[in-house]
Order: sequence, then C-alpha cells, then structure tokens
Amino acid sequence: MWPFIGRETLMTFTQAPQGFIIRLEMGEDLHRVLAEFCRAHAITAGILHIIGAVRNLELAYYHLKRKEYEITRIAEDLEVVGCTGNIAQVSGAPFLHIHGVFTDRYFRAMGGHVKAATVAATCEVHLLPFAADVRRVDDATTGLKLCEFGPTKTEA
Repeated sequence: MWPFIGRETLMTFTQAPQGFIIRLEMGEDLHRVLAEFCRAHAITAGILHIIGAVRNLELAYYHLKRKEYEITRIAEDLEVVGCTGNIAQVSGAPFLHIHGVFTDRYFRAMGGHVKAATVAATCEVHLLPFAADVRRVDDATTGLKLCEFGPTKTEA
C-alpha cells in the first residue's frame, strides 16, 4: 500500500490486476481526491464503487423539464451503503459522475446524484480504469453533459 503523493491528501492505495483499491481518510473531499488520483495516474475513463462513511453530503435530483438540479445538503455522518460511478473527461480533466445510496443512524435511506461529500470515518474505493476515450459533452436536449466515445486506446 502506497501513500498518494498529492496536494493535502492522506489517502493510500494499492494496485491489482483489476484496478486500484483506494482508502480515503477522514476529512478528505471525495471528488477532489479521486480526481487528483485520476490525473496522477493518467486515468481518463473507468468505473468506481465506493463504500464507507461521509458527511456534508450534497445529493441532487435532476429535473429534466426544468433542466436543473435540486440539491439537498445533509451535514450529519452517513453510511455509504453503495456508490457507483464513472470517470470521463471534460475539457481534458477527469470528471466523476457518482450516484449513491446512504443511510442515517435510524437506517433511513436516501440517494441520488452525489455532487459533493466529505469522508467521515473512511471510504474504500474500487477504481477500474478503462483504455477508452470517454468524454462528456453538453447536450442541448437534456441540458446534461452526456458521454461521447472515441476509439479505444488499443485502436488508436
């Protein structure tokens, strides 16, 4: 297991044939640290699975007709029952698209698009990189950034 040498991050990771296993530490910004990790390891596409605990969660629901997100903020500590997401590129930088289900101390579940989260106790991440060109581009019909695909890195 190696510490990740990045700006203000404590996370550690190991690499396996099936990708990376990453342990995030208390207080780390989920999106920022994972995006930094992707930049440092030249990961331009992939999938994520996350379990653990978070606080300062921002969950979003997208109103398609209005083309805008409704955001709910939850400050308390929550269990990450499961998060899944993907990695693509927006303007040449890693873009993480994450959805998740969380429970509070009364086992009430809530879920949606994860806009932001701070690691509470820890988060454990399985990151599986893909050798593919995946970019997100603006879509006028939905108002979202949708995936657009180029040739795989083995085809290029």
